[in-house]
Amino acid sequence: MTLNFPYIGNCDPVQIHLLPGRYLFEAWGAAGGTENESFVGKGGYTSGVIKLTKQTRFYAIIGSQGQPPVRAMISPSGGCGGGGKGGMPYSSTYFSGAGGGGATIIYYDTENLASRIMVSGGGGGGSSNRCFLIPGYGGGVVAGNGSNLISLISTGGSQNFGTESGVGQNGKNSGGDRYCGAEGNPGCSGGYRGGMTTTGIGDFSDVSGSGGSSYVSGDPQCEPNSMASFFNTKILAGNEYFDLPNGTKSLGNPHHGHLRITHLIPKPSCQNILYSTKYSFFFIFIFIIDS
Repeated sequence: MTLNFPYIGNCDPVQIHLLPGRYLFEAWGAAGGTENESFVGKGGYTSGVIKLTKQTRFYAIIGSQGQPPVRAMISPSGGCGGGGKGGMPYSSTYFSGAGGGGATIIYYDTENLASRIMVSGGGGGGSSNRCFLIPGYGGGVVAGNGSNLISLISTGGSQNFGTESGVGQNGKNSGGDRYCGAEGNPGCSGGYRGGMTTTGIGDFSDVSGSGGSSYVSGDPQCEPNSMASFFNTKILAGNEYFDLPNGTKSLGNPHHGHLRITHLIPKPSCQNILYSTKYSFFFIFIFIIDS
């Protein structure tokens, strides 16, 4: 049995009740907003197996992609799951920054920060193609930084750096009518720790959004959550190849987030099969002798 939870257009949490058994959880973080997939911060991938000994309730937020940059005096929204808003441009002649991508988040029993047991980070928001800024990739134990044409960066989240709430910071509004400085800065993305932005002034001060980090309780790279832990874990960043929910392999997730839960039914062991075979043969043998 496999349960799929795609993004369906709102940020409402999904409530999931699972019976005792072993389950594989797979989560994809969402990409940041963009007007061109060549300039998109891609979401990450996390997975792990959990053994449940009783009926258990989970909550999940499915990350969504941030809104793209627009030529208007508005701040594009970040995606569900903690994506930061894009900053406003100097004027409607220029583009705003895109919104940051949201993380896909799994909570154990209650929906609060302390009960997060898996987070797949989203990718940073992008800018217009004019300044060729590459957003930070999402996911991984340490997410990617947002870029700038000179030396400024926005810093991706990690296990101990970034916003503690997991919400990516909003992109800064433009500070003036300057070359590659008049656009609004893109929003940073959501994650276990959300991406951090930065501020520049003058020409080339536009900075793309940074990524949010991933987290899996039970992974040796992460601090465990005493509520629940996974084993056979994977944490892959948006700059790595992995399978998307539709089965295609991709360098990061360029779309909305997704959650998939697969019930792992135990296979009979060789010992049990042999024992059953011997027992059946022995029973038949006795039956033949008695007759």
